Amino acid sequence: MANRVAGYRAEGYQRFQLKVGGDPAVDIDRISRGRRQIATGDRLIGNATPVGLCMMPCALSKAVQDVDVYIEQPCLSYEECLSIRQHTDHPFVLDEVIDSLDVLIRGHADRAMDVVNLKISKFGGLTKTKQARDLCVSLASP
Repeated sequence: MANRVAGYRAEGYQRFQLKVGGDPAVDIDRISRGRRQIATGDRLIGNATPVGLCMMPCALSKAVQDVDVYIEQPCLSYEECLSIRQHTDHPFVLDEVIDSLDVLIRGHADRAMDVVNLKISKFGGLTKTKQARDLCVSLASP
């Protein structure tokens, strides 16, 4: 994985997403090695979304506390993700649970995420996703 990250970095990529959610020791090693392959300012994201493993994200987050890595939706539900978010200093990404304007507004109010990935299929089409995008722009403006 680290070699692939280094290869992509050499091609000019600056954002890297690593799938995590298996053996915590392997995940910690994968994140640490991946981070060493990229430059300051590049983004590394640890994504456990497909498995929705909410048993180990706090431990994983603490184990890589000194690593600059974003944590992407470690749990299947909004409430579980919020709980993890409240126990980590890592930047946090939500996507799968952000499926309506109501949840997006709640996530902003709860400070549940630093970044949101809007998915057209979750919002039910381009028009609703554009509304969500416009809301994000409004919420980010001072």
